[in-house]
Amino acid sequence: MSNSMRRVFIVSLKIRQSMSLIKDLYLESMEYLSSPLIFSFIHCRDIANLEDLSIVEYFDSSYRRITLKPEREDFFFFWELGVEEEALHKKLSYLTAGFNQLNPYTISENVRDKLWLHKRLKDAMPPYIWFPKGSVFQEIKRKLHDFECEDLVIVKPRKGTEGWGVRIFPVKQLDALSEYISKLCRGYDVILEKFIRPSRSSCNFVVRIASAFNGETFKAESSFSILAETTEVASYLRGGRILSTYELFTQLGINYNEFCHMIKDKSQQVSYFINRDMSERDMLKYMGIDLVFSDEKVFVIDVNPRPSGLQYLRSLENPEKICIFGNLHRYIYSSSK
Repeated sequence: MSNSMRRVFIVSLKIRQSMSLIKDLYLESMEYLSSPLIFSFIHCRDIANLEDLSIVEYFDSSYRRITLKPEREDFFFFWELGVEEEALHKKLSYLTAGFNQLNPYTISENVRDKLWLHKRLKDAMPPYIWFPKGSVFQEIKRKLHDFECEDLVIVKPRKGTEGWGVRIFPVKQLDALSEYISKLCRGYDVILEKFIRPSRSSCNFVVRIASAFNGETFKAESSFSILAETTEVASYLRGGRILSTYELFTQLGINYNEFCHMIKDKSQQVSYFINRDMSERDMLKYMGIDLVFSDEKVFVIDVNPRPSGLQYLRSLENPEKICIFGNLHRYIYSSSK
């Protein structure tokens, strides 16, 4: 194998999912590039010694375990890091400082901070209130009195992913709502948002978009949808049903092509504002953007720098086609020359 081959290391706790992912990414790179990238899996526990790195890679239609020293032009992607993902991502990002990182720690943690995200994206997200850690019942209740909302609100920890701690309340249930927020505030900052009811559906659903950097700008090339069936929150890790966005929109009678245009525009704007004033090296080059639709308007409800469910992503242009990194392959290849 040529030393000039470009490698992308997927660093994760999840062995089976990561092995499947590196195969899918390799096959996808063959469609985008004349010379495919090599995708390798590294378990988080094995990354302490970069001089003697034990990896499993997928190349030329087979897996193999090897030991190597990463080259400076190689890329790292941190994914599926478990319940201690913030601390683990920080450690891994530090250990691989000096290498190319698709989702560096600092910008990733900014994005996980929903208050930072609201301030950065402004009207692209629903109206909100921030409750600092330590806020008490009466203080919370006074703030809620002044919040302009007549229907439902959604409560979230300021940091968190995949629906942990998230609850939906009728805003009229002021005491129950204030009590829940005060309990969360014992350990966390809390964000409350106006709940956006999805158009044309009695069930809550979220469309997750994969937005990737192509070397010049960001492109939204793939998506899947999460439909809440047994819980009030549409979350992949809380039992939400996964289906293609095309399938969901067809079931709901929504014009898929029309909404694809809106999805692409919104995702590109969001990706730009998140990375505004960042150097290319420090940018978040790959992210999952969660969108909801109401009255023909698109709202951002979350952005994930380590998005789960990558195996479900399908091309926006061709809903039957797996599309995970998309044009990110070309960026990785060209920037490694």
